Amino acid sequence: MGCWSESCAVTGMEIRYDNRVYVAMVNSEGYNSQQIIVIPPVLGIYDYGGIELLENNTEFGLVKGDAWQPREIEGSDPIYIDAVILEDVLPTISKEFPYAYNETNEPISIDTIADACAIKRTLSP
Repeated sequence: MGCWSESCAVTGMEIRYDNRVYVAMVNSEGYNSQQIIVIPPVLGIYDYGGIELLENNTEFGLVKGDAWQPREIEGSDPIYIDAVILEDVLPTISKEFPYAYNETNEPISIDTIADACAIKRTLSP
């Protein structure tokens, strides 16, 4: 019997059963390479294609303790990021470029993007 694993969107390394992981849902806007986040990163324990949620996200109907299968959401693709990478490594990396651009081509400070990655979402006890 085989197993199902995902890869970290940042490092490309394998995410294995029982790893802490963040999953965000994105979809493509038309035929370009732009991705739109439709569900922000949610923390869970990886379980062969899905996660056991370690936090609530009531805005999207996600409840701590539930098994969530993000691949079952039609029209969106899951992005998996190893929790250690998102929480500990990414905030320490120096930025090569001072700006990125939003969907209207206005510059956004990289610090804003880094802050967005490092935001600790409200966790329900």
